[in-house]
Parts: sequence; structure tokens; C-alpha cells
Amino acid sequence: KDALKPNVWLFLPDGFTSPEPNRSCRLTPGETNVEEIPLHLEPDGKNLSPYHLIVWYDHDHAHYSWDLKGIIKVEERPVYFKGYLILGAILLVLLFATLAIRNRRSVSSIR
Repeated sequence: KDALKPNVWLFLPDGFTSPEPNRSCRLTPGETNVEEIPLHLEPDGKNLSPYHLIVWYDHDHAHYSWDLKGIIKVEERPVYFKGYLILGAILLVLLFATLAIRNRRSVSSIR
């Protein structure tokens, strides 16, 4: 029936950092809150790296805490090089077609 103030501390493996790894918020009964914690991948970060998230709060002179463990999965977003290559080729064809049309018009207007 009382409001709680949970605290969250994020412990990251080597190769990962966060500008704001620790959070705290106030929750009223029945309220939920979703927090996003931004992560930065450094050059020595590895796929499938373990992390720990410690959540705790005090209520009625009792301490409650959880050690939540998980795995950071690094997913590379592909660079759509083939798409850029095709788009570039189309633009070049359009450019040459436009230049050819202009060239023919200028030659025919001279005659």
C-alpha cells in the first residue's frame, strides 16, 4: 500500500560502458516503470558477455534485493553496400542519359 523507491545498479563486463548505469525511481502501488539504460560498445567488447543488474529497496524496516543476471548479445547491423551500389549505378545511368539528351538537343539546334 506504500510507495517504494527501488534502486537499480548495472554492472557491465569489460568492453561495455554506460553513461548512466544506476537508476532510482518512486513507484506507487500498482505502478510499473520501464527504464532504458544506454550501452556503449568499446573495441574490446565481446558478443555474449554477462552482466549483473542489482535491484533493491527498503520497506517496513526490511531490505529486499535481487541479483538479476543476463547476457549482452551484440548484433551487427549490416551495411547495405549492395543497395548503395545499385542506387549509385542507377543515378549514374540517369546522369549519362540526361547529358546525352542535352548533347543531342544542342547538336540538333546548331544544324
